[in-house]
Amino acid sequence: MRLRHLLLLAFTTGIEAISHTIRLARHLNASNIPEIPLENYGNVQYVGRIAFGTPPQNLSVVFDTGSSDTWIPGIGCTSCGVHAAFDYSESSTFEDTTEKFIDAYGSGEVGGVIAQDTIGMGPFQVNNVRFGVVTEETRSLQMFIADGLVGLAFESLAKITRPTLFSMLIQDNPSLENMFAFYMTPDPTRLGSELHIGGYDLSIVGPNASWHYTPVVKLPDFPTFTYWAVKMNGFAVGNETNNHCTPYCYAIIDTGTSLISIPDTQYNDILTSITAGLDCEDINCAGVTLESFPPLRFGMKPDNVFLLQPRDYVVCDGNGECRLQLQNSGEESWWVLGDVFMKTYYTLFDAGNMRIGFACEGNVCKGGTGAIHGENDDGTFIFWENAFLFGSVFAAASLLLLVFYMHQHNVPSLEAAPKTAYHPSNPIPVVLAVDPVDSTSPLLAGDRPLVASYAEARKNYTQLPSTDN
Repeated sequence: MRLRHLLLLAFTTGIEAISHTIRLARHLNASNIPEIPLENYGNVQYVGRIAFGTPPQNLSVVFDTGSSDTWIPGIGCTSCGVHAAFDYSESSTFEDTTEKFIDAYGSGEVGGVIAQDTIGMGPFQVNNVRFGVVTEETRSLQMFIADGLVGLAFESLAKITRPTLFSMLIQDNPSLENMFAFYMTPDPTRLGSELHIGGYDLSIVGPNASWHYTPVVKLPDFPTFTYWAVKMNGFAVGNETNNHCTPYCYAIIDTGTSLISIPDTQYNDILTSITAGLDCEDINCAGVTLESFPPLRFGMKPDNVFLLQPRDYVVCDGNGECRLQLQNSGEESWWVLGDVFMKTYYTLFDAGNMRIGFACEGNVCKGGTGAIHGENDDGTFIFWENAFLFGSVFAAASLLLLVFYMHQHNVPSLEAAPKTAYHPSNPIPVVLAVDPVDSTSPLLAGDRPLVASYAEARKNYTQLPSTDN
């Protein structure tokens, strides 16, 4: 994609930038906002509960903006660890579609059959939802804290849940706005993490809070909206004048990723800038404190600047050992801003206007509060030297939940799938979540490696055979 306008990078000192802040007290009264409480498990997973079937059976899930399918363990799964399971035989509204699926994530794989039933999400009931009933999962996902997963990305990524659960909920409830918001507590000992449905409550941020919007964009080579992707038109470390995202970088806002993922082409340079003069080996540093590290500055279209202070992206043990909550995302030029970023900024996913909003208190951050909509290519990146950060974060270890591939075909029933020992030389075949491809596709070859990154996803996307096959 070619940029239509040149982006202006301006570093100001002592100059008060003109802002177009629109003060928004509360979108809805707090008591009127449909919400799902989330439990903060060590800042690694934020887990909520939804209900499946009639009568409802409650299971825990991760609400993942980096994928679009919904799945839970079925009662017949013998390799699902200690997870609670959905007993479909007890649901009077359950339907078996006789289709099989495999989903591959960066942290493991699940397989099973596709069902259709009622799902209760917060105070709402959604009928005839397609979702996966897992009959087999790899060992890494057996250790997954949540029982299952609800994908909140766009429908083009979904193979099981079409339409997606959230889009069906909005269609069935016209009084709701087409949006949801995540408030993640920055400390696992603090209660109050919530998923807000069809609205938001800025009062949880502060009395002078406002949204700062950036448009949702399509990723290169993808004809439709897939992930909640935005353009970063600036990234700098401390007071340096080097913009690592010129003219811009793509970034995916993903609740299913704990850390901030940086492409391999930029990772070493950025890490060197952050750890300059310190005794560090990759992201691990010795003989340091939080004060040893610089703030990080993120610029997003059109004119937003968001800061992460050291306390937001570095965790220290009190004995001079500190670890940066960053990771290398591989060859692809896409960043992933996970929970480390969203625990600092209350985040709105506004599908109605195709934009993402980050909430700031007072003059914490600037810009982006006007009529911003998806795929707006006009913008300027400005660093305000006197900007301050809202909130604080103690980031945790990475939990990469990136969904890319799946293959589905007919099977006779809901019986558990045959157990196959997993071995790297004989991986489960997986296919990118786009239109179905012929079973003879080379992507289904037994020696194809499992997908573990956005880079691998995009690489295989370009190799998909024509849908005319």
